[in-house]
Amino acid sequence: MFWNLLLAHLLGDFVFQTDWMVKKRDNLWVLAWHASIHFVLMLFFAGQVRSVIWPFLLVLAIMHFLQDRIKINITNKRTDWVSKGFIIDQGIHYVIIWSVVYLFKNTTGSVEVAQKPSWVLVAIAYVCVSYVWFIIERIFNLSNLDYLQNINATKFSRMLSRTGLISLFLLLRTWTTAGMAIGFSNPYPQSEFRQKAMLTDISVSLIAMVFLVWALG
Repeated sequence: MFWNLLLAHLLGDFVFQTDWMVKKRDNLWVLAWHASIHFVLMLFFAGQVRSVIWPFLLVLAIMHFLQDRIKINITNKRTDWVSKGFIIDQGIHYVIIWSVVYLFKNTTGSVEVAQKPSWVLVAIAYVCVSYVWFIIERIFNLSNLDYLQNINATKFSRMLSRTGLISLFLLLRTWTTAGMAIGFSNPYPQSEFRQKAMLTDISVSLIAMVFLVWALG
């Protein structure tokens, strides 16, 4: 169940959180909408136990709302803490998710909690190497405006490259088609950032492959 809720969190915090929502999150209604999206996604990925686990997920969504509010207040006062705040914030989110799952398991004894569907692990890898890394790389390069512009300009082509590497790994591992995205377009146009972008994407993809080897056993 932890992996299911982690996938819901990654989708809610990265894929379904638009730039408009990020800019407007000082507004409590926008922040509440963001937390509500998390709640709906967690309900969806909870599967058969959603009718039992929903109160725990509601608490998780409320805690997400409060934690984000605290983070926004801190980063508004300490703009130099954006990157550090992001790392700390995400780490706390993961710990809270694990804690809620642990509490639910020990409260209800649900067998479903211990399950670890392969498709969820693969989905996490794809989401991480595509949109999640796109956001993380932007956050870590906020002060490097030239490279930030390059990241935005090659957004989708580099996503395709990274997901293509994961697809190639899955293809070689399982001998099944996995959607060969690599080579679909040229994700690394000639620029001073070409080598950095290539090495970054290869590294991120390799980390995701190591995760899949470990997670899928």
